[in-house]
Amino acid sequence: MGSAFNNVGLFLIEVIFSLFTYAVLVRLFLQLVKADFYNPFCQLIIRITNPFLKPMRRVIPGFFGVDCAAIILAYITIMLQLILEKLLFSEISLVNWPLLWLFALIKLILAVIWLYIVLIFIRSIASWFSQGGYNPAMVALQQLTEPLLSKVRRFVPVTQGGLDFSPVVALLGLFCLQIFISSLFSVN
Repeated sequence: MGSAFNNVGLFLIEVIFSLFTYAVLVRLFLQLVKADFYNPFCQLIIRITNPFLKPMRRVIPGFFGVDCAAIILAYITIMLQLILEKLLFSEISLVNWPLLWLFALIKLILAVIWLYIVLIFIRSIASWFSQGGYNPAMVALQQLTEPLLSKVRRFVPVTQGGLDFSPVVALLGLFCLQIFISSLFSVN
């Protein structure tokens, strides 16, 4: 019976901490691509992340236009998730702390890759259904994914029939990178 509660707890910890990590990473990327922060989707991300980022920014400055506080907050969130998961199963005394720090960094890198996979996939599927009209979420998706997709289009141009294979090539590349990193460090 205790195992069932532990599994539910593990699921809730993973969902809550992962969603918050992705919200922080989306905010970081929105800042990097200089997205329209008056967009309602962007405003939602700001409201979710501001209570934690504002105090951190007073202590942690940005560096060359990169919000270091957001990167550190995402990293701390992943560390807390890992620690809570270990506490849930009473394995905290068995933790190799230097390895945990490295594992959190690898999970952060994999989270960035996974975030881009999801964003490109959603943009591709949504483009089939949203033909015209203004959709704030689609505008934010385009602003987030276009820097990567435009780099891929240099090598895989849009066909004469108007087919754009850059999302497929980008997704293949991101999946390969994710598999390589996961295999290299034996991360699930």
